Formats: sequence, C-alpha cells, structure tokens
Amino acid sequence: MSHYASKVQTKAMALLQEGFGTRFKTYRNTPMLQVTAGDLPILAVHILRERREQDEHANHAEPRFKHQLTLGFSGAVHAETDEQNVLYPLENMMSEIDDILL
Repeated sequence: MSHYASKVQTKAMALLQEGFGTRFKTYRNTPMLQVTAGDLPILAVHILRERREQDEHANHAEPRFKHQLTLGFSGAVHAETDEQNVLYPLENMMSEIDDILL
C-alpha cells in the first residue's frame, strides 16, 4: 500500500466523521476481529485494492504512475433476529457517503 492510498483513506475517514458526527459510535480504518454491541453503530473505511501502472514511457524521464484505488465502506447496527429484514436508518446513512465524499 502506498502513502497516497493511506492519505486518501485518512481524508475519506475524516470527511465521514465530520459528516456523520455522533450518528456512528465507532469509526475504523482497520478490520475489527470482534464487534460487541457497545461498538455499534460502526462505520469502517478499508483499502481494498491499489494499482499503479506506468504513465507514458517507462524508461524516459522521471517515473510517473497512474494510481487506481478502491475503497470499501461498511457499516453495522444492532438488529434483533426477527427484524433482520427491516430497513434500518443504516441504509440511508450508507447512501449519504457519496454525498459527503463527492
């Protein structure tokens, strides 16, 4: 993972924290091995993939790369077993990510 990818992930997280505020209790940049009810609701930003390809000529002048970064966004709330098919406010909040970041 490059420094550029980390900077983009960090900025995306900062914007989301500012945009959502206390609507999410926990924000994460790394996967959690275990999530407890006290951590919910939670929003995470993960670097899923990064590709760098040469831009123009590989052996001519200084090296330049085209970067492609794929970020993943995940959210979770507590749902009772018999209510798992109910649309929670999480659905609406996750759709707000585009508005906040773009």
